[in-house]
Amino acid sequence: MIRWTAFGLLLAHLVASGAQAADSRPSLDVWILEDPDNLLTIEQVAGLSPASRFRPVDTSEINLGYTSSTWWFRVMPADGRSVNRLIEVAYTQNDRIDIYLPTSRGWRHIAAGDTRPRSPDLKRYPTPLLELPDRLERPVYMSVASNGSTVVPLLLHDGETLIEHVALSQFGFGVYYAFLLAMAVYNFFLLLAVRDLAYGYYVLYLIGLLIFQSSLFGHASLWLWPQWTAWSNLAAVTGVAVMIAAGACFVSRLAQTRTYVPAGHLALIGLAATALAILPLMFIDYRSAVMAVTVLGALAVVLIYPIPVVLSYIRGCRQSRFVVLALVLFLPGVVLLALRTMGLVTPSWWSEHGLQLGTAAEVMLFSFALADRINTLNSEKLAARQALVNAHDSERRRIARELHDGLGQNLLLLASRLRRHEDDIPQARTLREMSDDCLSELRVSVSHLHPHQLDRLGLKRALESMLDNVFESTSVDLECEINPPSVTDEQALQLYRIVQEGISNILRHANASEAKLRLRGNRHRVELEIIDNGRGISPDDRGHGHGLDGIRSRARMLGGRIHIGNVNPQGTRIHLIVPHHHA
Repeated sequence: MIRWTAFGLLLAHLVASGAQAADSRPSLDVWILEDPDNLLTIEQVAGLSPASRFRPVDTSEINLGYTSSTWWFRVMPADGRSVNRLIEVAYTQNDRIDIYLPTSRGWRHIAAGDTRPRSPDLKRYPTPLLELPDRLERPVYMSVASNGSTVVPLLLHDGETLIEHVALSQFGFGVYYAFLLAMAVYNFFLLLAVRDLAYGYYVLYLIGLLIFQSSLFGHASLWLWPQWTAWSNLAAVTGVAVMIAAGACFVSRLAQTRTYVPAGHLALIGLAATALAILPLMFIDYRSAVMAVTVLGALAVVLIYPIPVVLSYIRGCRQSRFVVLALVLFLPGVVLLALRTMGLVTPSWWSEHGLQLGTAAEVMLFSFALADRINTLNSEKLAARQALVNAHDSERRRIARELHDGLGQNLLLLASRLRRHEDDIPQARTLREMSDDCLSELRVSVSHLHPHQLDRLGLKRALESMLDNVFESTSVDLECEINPPSVTDEQALQLYRIVQEGISNILRHANASEAKLRLRGNRHRVELEIIDNGRGISPDDRGHGHGLDGIRSRARMLGGRIHIGNVNPQGTRIHLIVPHHHA
């Protein structure tokens, strides 16, 4: 919990610093001109007076949505000072940006945008960042065109203030990306260990989220693929599509919608298929693909994810509660980003970073959900194992009863009738002795199948009787201390079987001359210890073999802790501690 709290405090500090930086920036005087025919040149635009076709615009409100026009901007610092100042276009998804700096000979052209290689005239920064000349006597012009949403938040920075802001904000981004990457790697190894597809879908979701966020904020094109301009233009949309598809499969798996909400399961699978089908559309009609992914993402978070998850939770899937909380935290950031992309809200720090904060909280909650899923899977495996052992014991009990009541009674009747004719028929005595031997062997087999003496005598006396019979004909010396507390019938049966299997291992495999058995307890726990001085357990046998799996399974059924290992100088020790359930 401490690391999650620290991460939350770091992001909160980043929020506060971002808001303070926005308030302290110098302002720009910006005029805007639309070129619907995409024909104007810099000479034509610079020759126009600001009042003719330009209109003033607030730099925080330049969200033009989906448009086929080229947009021209006339930019000057509001106070006229340009020394040690930089202009930033704080958005990375515009396709083409052409910046024109005035010079004594005309104009210096600087190209930017995610479909172009980065110009050496721009600072090495995630978004287009240009240092102004010390003497700026004429306005800076720039034209912007994009097949996606055209968003042009123009910011003016003082050099020293920018350095402080960059140091903190980029550190925050580094922590954020490292967090997502660490979660992806961690869950990938969990996938290999648990082999549950939910972890695979979650890893794909995190990879899509990393691609989308690092592309949206410009770090991927700056550091990972600076020369792959075609991919830079497609990366963000690809990341969102992968997020939607993998997220739908992950939510479906985690909320068990196939079982609890079949109709919702079909909706989630359809959502995943639709998101993946959009990917080829990017090569045909990029703008339509962007709009489709944006709308699909908003619908997914607002409707298609929440409804099946809530219904699943109502119908009894406890893991769904984490997904519900995650979606509640994730929803505001997605809606703000979608509205900003479509030009329905003005750019702001919250519309830019709301998704980042929401995804960080969402990833943490999904991690809790997956941790809970491990516990659930372990509980289900334990319940299945317990059901199997119980069925095994029940079947042994049934077979023992059938043998005792059927074959045993018939052998007893046969021996009785033969005894009556021993004087008349010479072979009767021999046949009667054979039937007595068969009856004795049957009783031993029945006792091994189910210890009826456990039902009649209780755990202590049943163990003492079994040990007396077993060690009577062996050369192994047994030191025995049996003082168990009063336990339930189920605990008594499992403890009896563990002792039976442990003693059987000593006699069959250990080649021991001495053995010790201690069974004691109090009102809180029951402790069992079996020790021998035999050959010990070889490395090949430590995981499996010699009934050890059965002993471990029964120990887990009892909810206990068991240790099986070698002792010095030689021998084996089985040590079991289980909670005491009063009879």
